[in-house]
Amino acid sequence: MISADHLERQLQTIIDGNRILPPQPSIPVKITVFPENEQQISELVKWATKDQITLLPLGGGTHTFSGIEDLHVAISLTKMNHQIEHVSEDLIATVAAGMTFKDVQTDLSSHGQMIPLDQPGKHNSTIGGMVSANVSGPSRHRYGTARDWVIETRLINADGKVVKSGAKVVKNVSGYDLNKLYIGARGTLGILTYISFKLAPIPKSSVTFRSCYNSLTDAFALTHLIRREYLDIEKMVIIKGKWTPGKTKHWWLLIDLAGTEIGIEPQIKHLSKLHDQVEARRWNITSKEDSQHFWNMACNREKSDDTISNEDIWEVRMVLPKRELLPFLVDLTISDEMNVSFKIFPTSGICTIEFVGKKSTVTNILNFIIKEVKVKKGLVEFVKMPPDTNFERWPILPPSFPWIQKIKRALDPNNIFAPGTFIGGI
Repeated sequence: MISADHLERQLQTIIDGNRILPPQPSIPVKITVFPENEQQISELVKWATKDQITLLPLGGGTHTFSGIEDLHVAISLTKMNHQIEHVSEDLIATVAAGMTFKDVQTDLSSHGQMIPLDQPGKHNSTIGGMVSANVSGPSRHRYGTARDWVIETRLINADGKVVKSGAKVVKNVSGYDLNKLYIGARGTLGILTYISFKLAPIPKSSVTFRSCYNSLTDAFALTHLIRREYLDIEKMVIIKGKWTPGKTKHWWLLIDLAGTEIGIEPQIKHLSKLHDQVEARRWNITSKEDSQHFWNMACNREKSDDTISNEDIWEVRMVLPKRELLPFLVDLTISDEMNVSFKIFPTSGICTIEFVGKKSTVTNILNFIIKEVKVKKGLVEFVKMPPDTNFERWPILPPSFPWIQKIKRALDPNNIFAPGTFIGGI
């Protein structure tokens, strides 16, 4: 066992002692360092390889997951030079991985541009962390995920070298697109330092439709109608429980239309007609000023409830073939003893369910979910779960898992980058 004191003495030969701190709560490491530049990260990686030290690339800590045991050192990029290289005429920006997504979007918005991903619930989420976790939200209906917008990455590899993949141009055909390997790899293949994105213009006008339904089937009915129409939909999500406005037991469908002020008017009329064809309890349109606030409140907020212990919360994210999503959710039998919330992306086959209840109450339905999703060729991830649980975070291995193992062995042969924290114990 390597102690934190021993690690600190070794680290002081590489980095200023003021940048070496104890770990943050819930971060599974013995010590945290805050390098100032890529050179220091490179030296840290070389030292780790030589002494068999495990490293955890760290952003805001939003998506960090502990493996079998604590790792040695977390490398936080939050103190590195936070500058944005923005070429607005080309709709391209290069940003430091340790910058918060909120700060980057604020800077880009002054030029009428944006990275078309969704602001996570916690405002300390960093660019590098979001790319490493490949997070997405309601905007994926139109824009997809980080895989669709990252055009270049810089990272420190297992040899301590700076490696570039991609190029700072939107159309690039030079060699293999290795960017895709690092997006969603959860920091297991190297330490991202800078990331280049192609950008999207911020829509000049947008409106949000909110409709309320007695059943999930009724909510899906409108999404089926929309799929056959030519509408410029920015966002779409079905929610129930903690993600809904106020306290309600009904299903809510939220839709954002976006475009120019002239172009959006006929779309509003057309979507209004579609609303009239379904069995909604009620529906309305919010103003442009209220729409962004509503999306932040309804889809990203973390409601606090002092009566709920963290040991009672289970959050499960499922990915299913789109045609299987509604039948699967309809077949779920939820006990009245459980407090359950849903967030569903109907056009992507993705659903997040939060259960609040004792382990003895929740276990059976979780086993059912894993079994049925596996049969339907889907995937499951436990985003939150109580400590000392018997569930794997990723209980279903994807068909590509043998290739994931090979890539890990090739790019991290000494197994120093976040070992044991990703799918299949990688």
